[in-house]
Amino acid sequence: MPSAPLDIQVGHVTRDSCTVTWSAPASDGGTPLVGYHVEQRLISRPTWLRVGPTVVGTSLRVPGLFDGQTYQFRVTAETRAGLGDPSPASAAVTARDPWTRPGPPTMPQVSDVTRKSCRVSWLPPTDDGGDDIRGYVVEYKVSPRPVVS
Repeated sequence: MPSAPLDIQVGHVTRDSCTVTWSAPASDGGTPLVGYHVEQRLISRPTWLRVGPTVVGTSLRVPGLFDGQTYQFRVTAETRAGLGDPSPASAAVTARDPWTRPGPPTMPQVSDVTRKSCRVSWLPPTDDGGDDIRGYVVEYKVSPRPVVS
């Protein structure tokens, strides 16, 4: 039987997926590897559940995670002789996007005012939330006209 896969890592974590990577076991037990089985568990539960089909390579994108839930993963190597021992569990990871909402733009200014248009400018937020700013939403409000008597 093969020994356990090595160096289980979890990366590219978002609110609904992650990627699990690992290294081949130190020993295939004398029979070529057929593939790997990846299992996951919620940290709050003892039960391991298999994720997807047999994996031929040494990485797997795991979809279907639940935002805010914490998971661990482990990997088992398979040969024609059967399954080896599972790897030690990965470090616990929480499914969440690696970015947050950006802060507000600062120093808004209105200039070049005419009856039909104006120019609005601002400085970008000091906090981009960990991702590129892709655009802005500009809103306006029509003020009621004062009543002249």
